[in-house]
Amino acid sequence: EALTVSLSEKAVVDLPYMSELSGKDTKEIVEELRGVIFEDPITGKWETADEYLSGNIRKKLEIAKLSACIDPQYNYHVEQLQNAMPQELSASEIEVRIGATWIEPEIYTEFMFELLSTGSFARQYMEVQYSSINAQWFIKSKNYDANNAKSEKTYGTRRANAYRLIEDCLNLKATKIYDYSYDEDGKKVAVLNKKETMLAQQKQDSIKEAFKNWIWKDYDRRDKLTKKYNELFNSTRPREYNGDH
Repeated sequence: EALTVSLSEKAVVDLPYMSELSGKDTKEIVEELRGVIFEDPITGKWETADEYLSGNIRKKLEIAKLSACIDPQYNYHVEQLQNAMPQELSASEIEVRIGATWIEPEIYTEFMFELLSTGSFARQYMEVQYSSINAQWFIKSKNYDANNAKSEKTYGTRRANAYRLIEDCLNLKATKIYDYSYDEDGKKVAVLNKKETMLAQQKQDSIKEAFKNWIWKDYDRRDKLTKKYNELFNSTRPREYNGDH
C-alpha cells in the first residue's frame, strides 16, 4: 500500500517516504517487495519491476552481471533479467535483404566473389565498401573483372555488368539504362531504353534471389549473423502494466 501511495503521489519509488507511511525501516520494505521493486545498479534509484524489466534488456543484463561481480545482491537482478529477455530468433525467422546496413561489407564482398567466380587477380583490387557519411554502398574497381561470363551474361547484361547491378541492389536502386541523343538546340538528352532496363532489372531480381539462398548456407556465417541480429534488434522488451497498482 505504501508503494501504491508513493507511485501515486510522487511517481517514483521513494523508500524514506514509504518507511514513514508504513512504520517499517527501508531494509524491511526492500525485503518484502523483493521482485516488485529493483535498484538500478548505475543510478542507485529504485524502480518498479515493470520499469526495470523492460527496455533494452540485453544492455541492462550486462550492467547487472558486472555489478554482481562486485555485489552478489545483483545476482537476483541477473536472474530476473535473463527471464525477461526476448526469445532468441533463429535464422529461419530473420529475413535478410541485400543492402541491409547491419551486415558487414566483407560478407557482401564474399557473396559477390562466390556468385560471379571473380578471378584471383581482380579480387586483389575489388571490394564492397560502405560510407556512413552518405549511407551509400560502393564497389571498388567494379570494372576490373572484364570478360567474366557470369558478370556479363548470367547475372549481368551487355549494358550493365553484374558488379554495377549488385551495387544498385545494395543501394536499393532499380537499375535504369539510358541512351543519349541531342535535341534541336544541341543539348544532350537522356532517353530511357526500356528493353535494356527491363533486362537489367530481371538480372537484379536473380541477384537478390541468389543472395537470399546464399546468406544462411554457411553455418559459421549463419551463427554470427543470427547473434548480431538478436543483439541489435531483439533486445528490447516493451513495458507491460498488469494493473496491480
